[in-house]
Amino acid sequence: MLLVGAIALAGCRSGEGTLGGRTGVNAPPSPSPTLIAFTSNRDGVSNEEIYVMNPDGTNQRNLTKSWGDDFAPACSPDGTKIAFVSDRPPSRFHFGWYNEALYVTNRDGTRQKKLADEYPVANASWSPDGSTIALTCNYERYVNGFPRRDCEIFVMSPDGTNQVNLTNNGADDLDPCWSPDGTKIAFCSNRDSVGPGSDEARHLGEAEIYVMNADGSNPKRLTDDPFPDSSPAWSPDGTRIAFASCRGGNTDIFVKNADGTKVRRLTDNLAGDRQPCWSPDGKKIAFASERDGNWEIYVMNADGTEQQRLTNNPARDMSPAWSPS
Repeated sequence: MLLVGAIALAGCRSGEGTLGGRTGVNAPPSPSPTLIAFTSNRDGVSNEEIYVMNPDGTNQRNLTKSWGDDFAPACSPDGTKIAFVSDRPPSRFHFGWYNEALYVTNRDGTRQKKLADEYPVANASWSPDGSTIALTCNYERYVNGFPRRDCEIFVMSPDGTNQVNLTNNGADDLDPCWSPDGTKIAFCSNRDSVGPGSDEARHLGEAEIYVMNADGSNPKRLTDDPFPDSSPAWSPDGTRIAFASCRGGNTDIFVKNADGTKVRRLTDNLAGDRQPCWSPDGKKIAFASERDGNWEIYVMNADGTEQQRLTNNPARDMSPAWSPS
């Protein structure tokens, strides 16, 4: 599933209710003020779909139901839409394989529409005002006459138009995340490792967290560690950035101030914890963990306490994305 993984990297519950004045009938679930979208392969042999659930883990349901892989959900700031990546047909055949394209769907799974497929897409992030989507694309370029790919960050309008490359260099730049005020984008990159875009740098996976202006200018490095840092997630108040890192010997969730100071470890176990995502009120962080033998969605307080599992099935559940109401 693209280069991102190389360098980052239950059914619905129902109860008795009242319907039409009759008791003993399962009533439709009440709408949740917020939702958590996530990726799961529970309904297929191997293909992934976009699911949503209430923040307490109830009412888990499949939104996309396609023949391809649907993954990496990103919720719009008004809570009405979910962008996601899919390799469902028809996909553009380019440089020897089918592109993963960026799609968008309504919050209830209706009106699924392709937005971008010129380059293979890995993930996306909405600007706070909903006017722009930042996305990671596997950008093709020719080096010494041979095709070569590296991850770059693009921005575009929500209808797929006005695509602009913000990080045009030979390194891998990915995992964009907007600051709450919309002026900056956090991302991870291996641009300062062995050599920009070199195969050696890619294989080492020496990714760090950076921040740049929303127009791609003035990139600054926030982390400096021998082990990969990835998946930056800005807190709703703009003061902190959560991220995943291997600096503790295995992948865990860390948080640091938005200026790069005062790093703190939030999870600490022998399994992998990754893909942090803040709740809209900033009180909790959802994340993916394999601490119980397979990947599940967990949630914890923003200080790392009260870590609780939300999903529990033999399938792979990953990539949580918190949606406002």
